Amino acid sequence: MKTLGLIRHAKSSWDNHTLLDIDRPLNHRGQRDLQRMPHYLKDLKFHPDLMLTSPAIRARTTAIGFANILGYSQDKIQIIETLYGATLIQLLAIIEKIKDAHNSVALFGHNPVFTEAVNYLTDRDLDNLPTCSIAIISLPIDSWYQINATNLSQGKLEHLFFPNMSGAD
Repeated sequence: MKTLGLIRHAKSSWDNHTLLDIDRPLNHRGQRDLQRMPHYLKDLKFHPDLMLTSPAIRARTTAIGFANILGYSQDKIQIIETLYGATLIQLLAIIEKIKDAHNSVALFGHNPVFTEAVNYLTDRDLDNLPTCSIAIISLPIDSWYQINATNLSQGKLEHLFFPNMSGAD
């Protein structure tokens, strides 16, 4: 059994239109949500063996915020270039390459692929995984390499947390 956490980056700022998309920082709401959302995982005692993030500033900042709350060393967060702009096939290929010594993994990235992944790996049909949302999926596999061989919808969505669950706008 493997556990996959898909954490969409916190809300980013569009204030500076000269910035490239990959360089956009978090806005005020994103910073606020980042102060709260990691505590859901801490309360669950979900401590990932591995954290992987998109190179986008908003995803990396989110990963660092979660790492700080969960006691995961920032230095161990791995930046995966192909997580930025990944398709579902590309995301699954990233997951397939994870070493089997890691039983619980947290990925920090973007939509639409994270919503697609939740729908592909579980029996859920989410319209949208909002910013700074957390999806924890248990997978009936012994090796990450089996992620693509798994029949559709065999994973179980164990937990789904949205920022607005705790009063955020």
